[in-house]
Amino acid sequence: LRPRGSSRPGAPNAATRHQPCGQLRCIRFASGSGAAMAAAAGLRRRRTHSLVLWAALLGLLQGRCVQGLRTGSRFILISSPSTSSIYYAVLPSIYEQALAREDRVPVSPSLLINGSASKCLGSYCNENSDMGLQEPAGLAVFEGAHSHSARLYVADTKAQNIYAYDIRRLALDTLVVGSQTKVLKGVNARGIAVDSVGNLIYTQEGGQVSVVTVEQLDACMYEAKEPKPVVLLGPDASGAGGAALKAPAGIATDNFFLYLANSAGDASTGTVLKAPELLPKAKSASAEEVVTDASADAATPAPVAAPAAAGGVPAIQAIAANTDVSEAVAINLCLARDNIFFTGDTKALFAVKSRGGTIAQVTNSFKEPKGCVYDEESTVFVADQGDDAVFSLPANFANLRAYNYTTKVYQVPGPSGVALLGTRSGLVIRSSSRSSSSSPLPALAAAAAAAAVSSLLHRA
Repeated sequence: LRPRGSSRPGAPNAATRHQPCGQLRCIRFASGSGAAMAAAAGLRRRRTHSLVLWAALLGLLQGRCVQGLRTGSRFILISSPSTSSIYYAVLPSIYEQALAREDRVPVSPSLLINGSASKCLGSYCNENSDMGLQEPAGLAVFEGAHSHSARLYVADTKAQNIYAYDIRRLALDTLVVGSQTKVLKGVNARGIAVDSVGNLIYTQEGGQVSVVTVEQLDACMYEAKEPKPVVLLGPDASGAGGAALKAPAGIATDNFFLYLANSAGDASTGTVLKAPELLPKAKSASAEEVVTDASADAATPAPVAAPAAAGGVPAIQAIAANTDVSEAVAINLCLARDNIFFTGDTKALFAVKSRGGTIAQVTNSFKEPKGCVYDEESTVFVADQGDDAVFSLPANFANLRAYNYTTKVYQVPGPSGVALLGTRSGLVIRSSSRSSSSSPLPALAAAAAAAAVSSLLHRA
């Protein structure tokens, strides 16, 4: 900039050269080309901000137009076996998370599924009717391509079934679910997870890990076709260094690897295991190939064993091997970027890097910790069944260490499983064909977002 009356670029004129300010921002330049350029830059910033605000507003009106901009609220889903119900609540805002712990008041979540009231009663009910929920434990959510709807999977340990619900987001941060679909029958699932494609992966009491592909799940939901699970890891699966599958429970996936809580593992077999997510190509089975349990009516077809990986067995690695003489230390598990958090029968929350290494006892302040979930930003939520609450604590540890300050966020009777809804991110703009043909708002939102991003890149 060359202020008026100066002999070299950037030099202040006589009116400002001797001001005893001592700070760069206090030097005032004379009006001229520099002031005009500053005014133009301010105008561009205001226009950019206006475009971003318009894009966000239009996205809110449609609820699903702009995926890259966080236009909708994010929710936590909480299962309560003691009340046979599923609850939900909005995740804390940045302002709420910045408050001191003593200033934060625990929230009572809203009821999403009343397992007792939703059960079909009467002579007209059949095996395809809503069976309600008895002891819902594990939860998993697949959001798919539309931000206004998702699919919720619930593992009922007492009924020994896995159910599916279509879940929709309405105005004013309200969630509703559709009718219940029985995905798997006679399966005592100890842990369930969904990968980014939509495949449902679960562990069983018998000691194996199985998967139901997204194609079979869609056919079950919309065509009433019974899925046929495929075994990924059998009860006798083992790996290098003595790692072996021993009563797997909690499970998580990052689309490349499976992370398993080895509830009966020890220092030699491992308490947290890591294995590749090898999904074999399922071939269509004939009627003779479908094996059912003769002791159960219309039981889920017996899983088909997956082909072994190179070397004869899938590669299993023990990334944690801390043990307790009388209690299982790993039953529930969640993935937070490259950190694995896990709880067991103890009062502690442990963590280990996904590549293995030093095991840290993050906190020992819980009464009966159960499931945990990561909010995809900086916080992990842990359900404490003994304290009837869900707590939060930081999850973005570069180096794992102890952190004994937990915050009670939600007050829920006997929480067990937790899952998140609305955490998808990215710069991909999607809209359904129906909304695109009936309303110009998705196109307008996309254009506004594109213009805002283009302006920001131009300024950079």
